[in-house]
Amino acid sequence: MEEGIGRGIITGIIAGAVCGVGMIALNHITGAFNFESSLRHNLAAFAIGGALFGILSGGIVSLVSGYLPFGKVANAVIVSVVVWTLLRTVGAGLAGLDPFRFHSDISQTYQGLGFSILLGVVLGFALKSGGRKTA
Repeated sequence: MEEGIGRGIITGIIAGAVCGVGMIALNHITGAFNFESSLRHNLAAFAIGGALFGILSGGIVSLVSGYLPFGKVANAVIVSVVVWTLLRTVGAGLAGLDPFRFHSDISQTYQGLGFSILLGVVLGFALKSGGRKTA
């Protein structure tokens, strides 16, 4: 089972970094969200943040995937969105405790939800394709 957890974490790191860079590239093309920093800084931040989010999602998917009733892609999307929802809930709690230091931003909420769905899809397909055995 540890081999599955390790594989899920490694796959999550890669999928998260790829999704982070992909989200920044998509935003750079569309201009959907305003960013406070340079493109280079955002690429690094989103790649690292995506990799960290991928560690959580990939590890959890590898642990609970056998207990969820759907395929790998749907399971990964569900887990990724649940992890994002929990993190977002904690962020909202912090905003409630100290609204001057922590503040909710609706555009970041949409962006985070989109990222979690994209991460789940990429992670699910990566885990699904990596599970095939070649003879």
